Amino acid sequence: WMHANSLMIGPRGNIIVSLRNLDEVFSISPDYRTIEWRLGGPNPTISMTASDSFWSQHSAIELPNNRLLLFDNGFSPVTPRGWSRAIEYQLDLSARTATKVWEHRPQPDIYAMRVGSVARLSNGNTVIAFGWGQGPNDAYPITAREVSRAGHLVWSLNLSKPQFDRVYRMRPLSDIGGETTTSSSSPGQ
Repeated sequence: WMHANSLMIGPRGNIIVSLRNLDEVFSISPDYRTIEWRLGGPNPTISMTASDSFWSQHSAIELPNNRLLLFDNGFSPVTPRGWSRAIEYQLDLSARTATKVWEHRPQPDIYAMRVGSVARLSNGNTVIAFGWGQGPNDAYPITAREVSRAGHLVWSLNLSKPQFDRVYRMRPLSDIGGETTTSSSSPGQ
């Protein structure tokens, strides 16, 4: 009933858990004995502004320097927002606050109310999957995109229905089978 949809090891050996149906992400201490913090949900220990709140999130990732990146589906049965985004927070564990430091919200909006993912690349770019396009007559495409820290679109891929019903995770690969780039001295070689 909580719909745990991601679990990852954080940079300190802690465990980050995302609970979609509670709109909550929390951290378990490296010794597995205590909950370090809770963001969102019914009893948060870290506060954030209403405009920075996430709903029905997926793919929560703790980054170095107390940063948290996640896919915000934007789905609430009470007040659906109608759009989705990737969002990154700076966690101030002393002040017990979370502040939005980065987001990517496509224009026009894409509403992926049920699944999605984020991945931070080593160059600082973010790969985002809007994995279940919703809207009137399923108007929003299933979309994957890479976005720079400055918000510039590096590439985008739209997947059509009915061949693709949903995409849970997109993970960038530098190669599939160990391919390497070669150069040739003349065209056609």
